[in-house]
Amino acid sequence: MLEGLLCGLAGAVGAVVLLILGKTLVLPTLLHGPLNTSTDVHAMAFPLNALVLVAIGLALGAAGSGLTIRRFLQV
Repeated sequence: MLEGLLCGLAGAVGAVVLLILGKTLVLPTLLHGPLNTSTDVHAMAFPLNALVLVAIGLALGAAGSGLTIRRFLQV
């Protein structure tokens, strides 16, 4: 069970790191480039988005680990 939680956490933290990199490196070039059509952006706050991603990653890791334990170890 712990391995599934750690895998889910690692995947979620990886996604958050990629979001941070995208936010700091890619987004400024898109906002000031030729693709900028409007300045009205209504997005979810970044810390809330990161928290949701980590929570979903932990839940999916735990669910996958629980299903695997039940199926192969018949607990």
